Amino acid sequence: MPVYDRGYTHWEPSGRAASPAWWVIARRGIVSGLKHKAVFGLVLLALVPAIVKGGIIYATLKAGDLAKLLSGGWTSIDPEGFLRFLEMQRFPVFAILALVGAGLIAQDRQDNGLSLYFSRPLGLRDYLLGKVLILVFFYWLVTLLPALLLCVYAYWVAPEASSLDLLLLTPLRLVVYCGATGLSMGLVLLAFSSLGKRPIFVMVWWTIRSWAPRPSAASRASSSRTPSRRRTSWASTTTPARCCSARARAWACRSWRACCWWRRGRPGPSSCCAAASAR
Repeated sequence: MPVYDRGYTHWEPSGRAASPAWWVIARRGIVSGLKHKAVFGLVLLALVPAIVKGGIIYATLKAGDLAKLLSGGWTSIDPEGFLRFLEMQRFPVFAILALVGAGLIAQDRQDNGLSLYFSRPLGLRDYLLGKVLILVFFYWLVTLLPALLLCVYAYWVAPEASSLDLLLLTPLRLVVYCGATGLSMGLVLLAFSSLGKRPIFVMVWWTIRSWAPRPSAASRASSSRTPSRRRTSWASTTTPARCCSARARAWACRSWRACCWWRRGRPGPSSCCAAASAR
């Protein structure tokens, strides 16, 4: 019968270099997010528009422009069509990032895990980088990856497609746009997650930020013109000289009252008291 040592297990090197801390955090978060049934279902649901667009691109070869007229402009292979496709992914992006990112920092704060993490060889930069990469990965999973696959599919299927646009220019635009958008959304969501300890409250803040009505361009223009109009009307009625004279009169009144109080009950009132009584 074998006898096992129940003491401390000594560290034995495996011969491989240790992975960076940010990569360990990112890999752990991505794997745990994909194991979530709701997140995995939303990812599959977000791929449906890409499949529909690919089918319409193929149907265009058979039915001509009739398929484009029936489907709309979001199925075109122009840059505007890919931009509309990314805009259609707004709700899946919102839902997936809310489920994945609400508890990235809030859960660590609730479990008091930050003190444990930073007691190890883990810096703040690696911690934030790993968390941001989790959100960027899920954003790219439902936006950039389907769009790049559609570019390759459209070049392979569509006869009027040019190789320079679909294989170089459009993918470059997609990478820049999705990279900037995913990074900004990830940082905003991490900021929300760091403010609280309950993921449900972070989801509420994220919902308000994502779906709150934004002022239109006309309202912003009118609001920007209103202060200048008010400043103009105030300047037209109050000149610098008039303003200075009003301040001088107020200061003189206070001086006269102080002088009269000091001279009260003494013979020979000063001229300022006489001026104050005359006023």
